[in-house]
Amino acid sequence: MSVATSNYEKFLDLVEGKISSEEEQYAVIRELLETAGYEITTLEKGTVHGREIVDVDESRSFVANPFSGIKALGLDNNSEPACYLEMIWRRTAGLLKHPGRDEALKYLEGEITEHIGPFKPVVVSSYGEEIRATFSQNFAHKGEETKLACSGSIAHSICSYRVELKQISSTHNALVCSGCGMRIVIPAEVETVGQLRTHFSSYFAAMENF
Repeated sequence: MSVATSNYEKFLDLVEGKISSEEEQYAVIRELLETAGYEITTLEKGTVHGREIVDVDESRSFVANPFSGIKALGLDNNSEPACYLEMIWRRTAGLLKHPGRDEALKYLEGEITEHIGPFKPVVVSSYGEEIRATFSQNFAHKGEETKLACSGSIAHSICSYRVELKQISSTHNALVCSGCGMRIVIPAEVETVGQLRTHFSSYFAAMENF
């Protein structure tokens, strides 16, 4: 049995209430979420709230993690990991009841293995400014393949406002923060987060050797 499969088995035990140690519970959850691509900054018992739109000018709060009761937060206190945990918790709990453990394990292995989490933050200036992935209501991410031109997928860390890609010439674009006005010029051929990471890694390395 692989390490990953062993942890999936332990998660099913957790859902069935067979793991009493809080320390072991958190270890199982952390490994599962990190395998799914999340960077966890907070992991504790607690309530996570969401907002439901009920009318054009009206919304209401609801508890987003009633099954797990676990407050798993990512960078900038993003609650997506907790919501993702709730989703797989509900699904595996249902499968454990019917048709059974084998199907629950099969679902869990497939879901976690195929899931692409948010990309890790990218440093884009000598001041340490970073861009990060934004919250996804349907947990859909493309990781390093995230397009810089994909509106709403990228935010300015700490500032937390949306970052957009603007064409400024035939050869260059700029990453522009809609909140603080940060403006980072990049070559037009840099189109994805992965390419951006490579670009700035090379840029900073060159600056150190200058």
